[in-house]
Amino acid sequence: MSDEKPAREKSEKKGIYVVFEGSRFTGKTTMRKEIAEWLRSTGSFQVLEVEEASEKMRQSIREIGDEFDNEIDDDIDIYDFVSDTLRQNKRIRHFFRSKPSKPELQKIVIAERSFLSSIVYQNDVGKQRIWDLHGIGIQEHVLMNPKVTSKTFYLPDLVIVLDVEVEEMPNRYTKETVLEKWDRDLNYLMEVRKRFRELGNISYRCTGDECNEGWRFIHFETSSEATKKCPFCNSRVIQGKPPTDYDFPIEVINTTNHGIKEVFGKIKSLMELHVLNDLTFLSQDEKTYLERK
Repeated sequence: MSDEKPAREKSEKKGIYVVFEGSRFTGKTTMRKEIAEWLRSTGSFQVLEVEEASEKMRQSIREIGDEFDNEIDDDIDIYDFVSDTLRQNKRIRHFFRSKPSKPELQKIVIAERSFLSSIVYQNDVGKQRIWDLHGIGIQEHVLMNPKVTSKTFYLPDLVIVLDVEVEEMPNRYTKETVLEKWDRDLNYLMEVRKRFRELGNISYRCTGDECNEGWRFIHFETSSEATKKCPFCNSRVIQGKPPTDYDFPIEVINTTNHGIKEVFGKIKSLMELHVLNDLTFLSQDEKTYLERK
């Protein structure tokens, strides 16, 4: 394992980085705008919103596909995602490195998509190749707990995967919606949804010494820990890291049949839990505002 210092450190990043992930039509853009507006309204945050690739860019990729009988090979698809992530990262880097508009403001980035989308959509290419393109690697640290680092990209402090039933997607089309060819492939959409949901699966760590010194991760269909036993050695299991091996939290919210206000409330609660709970710079009045909003 490399002994190099991780490229991404909170002391260097000097801000909070939250990402919305998920398939199309799950509400990423809507929630990005809602959360950004809420944060600005507190008067405590300088917010940068980072949207996903523009429709103009997607149209250029479609034109490449049309030129070759609508066949976009894996390389074109991968580099499209990577280039979009690079553009996002450049904006984020500039934002974090620049002076805050007011000294008392906490910087926070609310973004749509990250390198995780590449892993989900380019699943057949292989996770390692996508990691290589993003300069991502694993650095071992205390208690054999792997830490994901990147020499190129900032890694998020929190990822929220917005999920929706595939059958619900057409109900979210608007007159401006431009459908990609895969938007009509039900089986593909179901597989992509499954991969996004798996990013946030709860895992369990076996406490038995026989199981790789207690660090084998067991995946169950449900999240209940009661009476769970390791299928390999029958020892007790405890909740562990997500199976992604990423050291940032990944939460999944199903938005099917839920209104904007309800989804917003769930996202706000997750942000308060994971990234806003230690903000000592907030006054008591501001903390109370955040709790009541």
